[in-house]
Amino acid sequence: MFGLGRRTTIMLSGSGGVIGGAIATLATDPTQVAVGFLLMGFSIAAAAPAGFGLVETVAPDDQTNAIAAVTTVGYSGFVWSPPIFAWLAQAFDLRAAMGVIVSATIGILIAGALAPRDRPATVTSQ
Repeated sequence: MFGLGRRTTIMLSGSGGVIGGAIATLATDPTQVAVGFLLMGFSIAAAAPAGFGLVETVAPDDQTNAIAAVTTVGYSGFVWSPPIFAWLAQAFDLRAAMGVIVSATIGILIAGALAPRDRPATVTSQ
């Protein structure tokens, strides 16, 4: 992924998500909040392709089920997180809901740390 390797991409994705989420959570200016969300979104978007790329390393004999598992987790978060975070924002406040989102992005860092190492992509000329 981008010449960095999948594990490094996941780690950078998690770091960018945490930083962007922290900016969005702590900022008071709408422009700063928007920049934080953009950074968070762009960063987290790189995690899924890197996760799919690790399937061949983690589950070489059962790649189909591994991809199905990654996709199920991703779609579950897509479906269930908005109502959960809306409830948190209503029950507590919006910053508390954003704090939970930032905490969840820390999970990407943990997953990246636990991911198997792979070699960065090298470009070969023919």
